[in-house]
Amino acid sequence: MKKRLLTLFFLLLVFSMARGEDNYYVMIATAYSWTGNRTATGVYPDEGMIAVDPEVLKLGSWVHVEHYGKARCMDTGGDIRGHRIDVYFNTQEEAIKWGVKKVKVKIL
Repeated sequence: MKKRLLTLFFLLLVFSMARGEDNYYVMIATAYSWTGNRTATGVYPDEGMIAVDPEVLKLGSWVHVEHYGKARCMDTGGDIRGHRIDVYFNTQEEAIKWGVKKVKVKIL
């Protein structure tokens, strides 16, 4: 019985950390810049676009990314799975400066 309760508590804790009650996710955000390729939705990338796992955030949806701002989910990526996103910057220098951040992503 104790083991079941602990398992249930752990699952509830993990779920609440992944998606808060205010309709946001805590995610790891990396950055990318111009590759010369179109996004998964067929458009060229521009600032304000992010790559997501479409099983977590739907392509075409709008979000607010902490430290980045309002963004549209327009791309996917080979390493973008689960609670991980890639924010787009126009220059490689800005993408490198961004680094890797733990951010809140609020669905708008």
